[in-house]
Amino acid sequence: MKTGKAAGSDCIETEHLLNAHPTLVSQLSVLFNAILKYGYVPHVFCWGIVIPLIKDKQGNAADISNYRGITLSFTIYKVFEMCFLEIYDDVLYSADLQFGFKKNLSCNKAIYAVKPLCDYYVSRNYTVNVCFLDISKAFDKVNHCSLFCKLMNRNTPVEFINVLVNRYSRCFYCLRVNMTLSHTLRTTCGLRQGGVLSPVLFEIYINDIIVQLQTHKLGCYIGDLYLGCVLYSDDLLLMSSSLTVLQKMIDVCVREASEELV
Repeated sequence: MKTGKAAGSDCIETEHLLNAHPTLVSQLSVLFNAILKYGYVPHVFCWGIVIPLIKDKQGNAADISNYRGITLSFTIYKVFEMCFLEIYDDVLYSADLQFGFKKNLSCNKAIYAVKPLCDYYVSRNYTVNVCFLDISKAFDKVNHCSLFCKLMNRNTPVEFINVLVNRYSRCFYCLRVNMTLSHTLRTTCGLRQGGVLSPVLFEIYINDIIVQLQTHKLGCYIGDLYLGCVLYSDDLLLMSSSLTVLQKMIDVCVREASEELV
């Protein structure tokens, strides 16, 4: 966990954990194992403070669409989610064509995957047709029930799913502007912005878009290697040598997105 980050409503920062007494490790172990055993998340872990951040400082500050929210969560629960990532790493996988939120991968790596493909087709006198899709407010529109079903299809351990169900069924937050807190609100969809586990869950949630495109064999190939799409967070790049096939790819993406996003 990075230092110098804002604390949640518990006012506990990463520095507190780094400089705490060694017995804290044993106490946290007891707490985390109890959460897994009983599938119950303490109420305070389900609560967060949303901080609105302006996207374009040169834009209209009065435009609500020019803001994105970051949720300040309990530092202790962030540690718990990091343990989740370590323990259940074998079920928290996604397609190789997803480049966002992955260690040692970046936007530059995604670009590097696209450029050789274009060079390959152009050198053989083929046209590469490209379509960029942006899933609007994707994090905020995730259907929880659909996410849980996708995890169950991966044979995810039941204790993992029980904890997620319990936590996301009791998500509350308040908005903080200039140190003033709003009244408490409840959310029934979406993933928590700024959460440790949220990016990984989002990758799992939209992974079926790549699976469907590859299953239907839509898009570009280099030999037997499928490179018809590249996904970075909620930005999707589709590539095909045929406009007709490209339209079919768009239709598949629209169908998958309409079924998954609320």
